[in-house]
Amino acid sequence: MLVHKMRASELYKVFVITGILIVIIVNCLTIFGINNNLNKVTVELKGDTNLIANINEDYNDPGIIVNRHGKEVKYEVKENTNVDTSQFGNYIYEYDVVVDGKNYKLTRNIEVGDKSKPIIEVEEKELTRNFCSKAISKEPTIKVTDNYDSDLLDKIEKKDLGSEYLISVVDSYGNKSEVSIPIKDEEEPKNKIVLNGYSTQTIYQGNSFVDAGAKVYTGCGIELPNEEIKVEGTVDTNTLGSYVLTYKNEKYNISETRTINVTKKTEPVINVETDKPGNGKVVYLTFDDGPGGYTKQFLDILDKYNAKATFFVTNQFPNYQWLIGEEARRGHTVAVHSLTHNWNIYNSVEAYKNDFNAMNDIIEQQTGKRTNIFRFPGGSSNTVSRGHQKGIMTTLTQVMQQDGYQYFDWNVDSNDAAGANSTQVYNNVIRGIKNSSKPVILMHDIKKSTLNALDDMLRYMTNNGYKFGTLDINGPIVHHGINN
Repeated sequence: MLVHKMRASELYKVFVITGILIVIIVNCLTIFGINNNLNKVTVELKGDTNLIANINEDYNDPGIIVNRHGKEVKYEVKENTNVDTSQFGNYIYEYDVVVDGKNYKLTRNIEVGDKSKPIIEVEEKELTRNFCSKAISKEPTIKVTDNYDSDLLDKIEKKDLGSEYLISVVDSYGNKSEVSIPIKDEEEPKNKIVLNGYSTQTIYQGNSFVDAGAKVYTGCGIELPNEEIKVEGTVDTNTLGSYVLTYKNEKYNISETRTINVTKKTEPVINVETDKPGNGKVVYLTFDDGPGGYTKQFLDILDKYNAKATFFVTNQFPNYQWLIGEEARRGHTVAVHSLTHNWNIYNSVEAYKNDFNAMNDIIEQQTGKRTNIFRFPGGSSNTVSRGHQKGIMTTLTQVMQQDGYQYFDWNVDSNDAAGANSTQVYNNVIRGIKNSSKPVILMHDIKKSTLNALDDMLRYMTNNGYKFGTLDINGPIVHHGINN
């Protein structure tokens, strides 16, 4: 029994000693681990591993973080990169880092793309909606710039949302920008009396006068039949003088006047203020087919010489439609040429009138009033219309004048539509005005050759005593011989 107890005692001592040794070993290992953590170096990228760099902008990498237990340590680094921000693509940005003789390598993936949205600038702070057409009064003037795409005008999308006009554009990398402009509704225009025929007429003494009458229309141009119109005033064709007829509608409290000038056959009929004797030579500058990309420059040159012109306008280039209003604001006369300038308008009287009225609608939207003068595409003497409907020009010239409109051809041709260069345009015009007592000059404000010649032409005319007149329904009327 004694031996057995001693062995148990010894065994107990062994267990105690073993436990102590284990505790010592664990403590040593813990201390060793802490020391290792204290000496551990971390090398990391700042920011994300995958980044996007903006095209055509300098790329600055966020850099790296190197520390030991939260404190910065000295290190050596070499940066390697092939990032080219002038080209779209995927690139690598590398860091070779040396800390305490140990090498670390970090890699970042760089995609060169386009992060910037296009910038949309609009001149108009508010748009107005035409009561009659329900269309906005003018297209807004839009400028778009982008850090990569040089021209985004053809990518502009425009939406009329009723109370606002939304303009949006997406660049070639998918970045989208939007701008909205509030729309204000115009008030309903008042009803009006529209005269049949001209508002000013000249007849010779002793001839008979037959009043063409008048009609009542809504402010939107819809005839109101059976509305009573009273005419005040008389015309004595046997007595020289000016007579005024007043047309009244009491229901809507509206009126309109017509002036009848009775003159001797031997006296010249003077219809334009600048044609009065002693006022010097008068030229009539006319421009067809615009407005377009050069029209603003034409207007600036005309302003330089205080020269007024007549613009026979189209809607071939809708982005420049706003210049129709600008022409009127600068004191020029705006008249119809054609909405489309497509020869199919000569298929029928209805086709021509639909085109004409649509263009006159745009003129009214841009200038606030309609026009009663126009120029046929190709002139009244054109022969192309024969292939669309035989005799259409003879019919149209009669019908349009019966409806109260007057058409104008020309007696001086710059020949710019046929490809004349700037020198030829200049010579054709100057030669023409010397050989005509009332030169009505045909030019086109979409032709660069005419733009280049205009300053020289106006300088010559100004220096040689010419004055600049604009056309109205009374003339000076130049008509070609009708060939169809």
